[in-house]
Amino acid sequence: MNKIHLILICLFYFFPNALSGQYNSTQIISIDKNKYLLGQNIYHYDEMAHIFKGSMDDILLYRKSIKNFEAAKILGYSSLATIPVGVLLIVNNSQDGFFSAEEGFLGTSDYVGSVLIGLMPILGTTGLIIHANAKRSRKELIDSFNSNSNFRDGSAFGIQLIPAQQGLGLGLRVLF
Repeated sequence: MNKIHLILICLFYFFPNALSGQYNSTQIISIDKNKYLLGQNIYHYDEMAHIFKGSMDDILLYRKSIKNFEAAKILGYSSLATIPVGVLLIVNNSQDGFFSAEEGFLGTSDYVGSVLIGLMPILGTTGLIIHANAKRSRKELIDSFNSNSNFRDGSAFGIQLIPAQQGLGLGLRVLF
């Protein structure tokens, strides 16, 4: 019985190590939200343009996702900024200047402030939709690159140790 345990322990220890040497790591692996592992290097998503220059479709998807991430960020910050600016304009009861109003009437600042507060959910929702499209474009790009890359050295299978996507630890990926 002890010999069987010893053989199984040796197999479980040496078998993955022997097979992981067959893996040629030209596949992009997601480590964190915007960090990816390619070979032995870790890249932030914004730094990966040189990787996708081999395919025109990939570089177009990359540019599209980067542009959508920037637009979503601008819309998100704009939606957050409209709330305090709108409230300040409504509270402002200046009697002089552009936002002046007669006593007892709504002034321009009240209208502009109300419009800004009304724009907040529109800007926020649009930003969330564009951000979801950017994430989908990024996922399509990574999947396209990984499916087109020749990540096996002619072997029929392999085992790869990868960083865990949730929490701490290592994951085990079996390649067929």
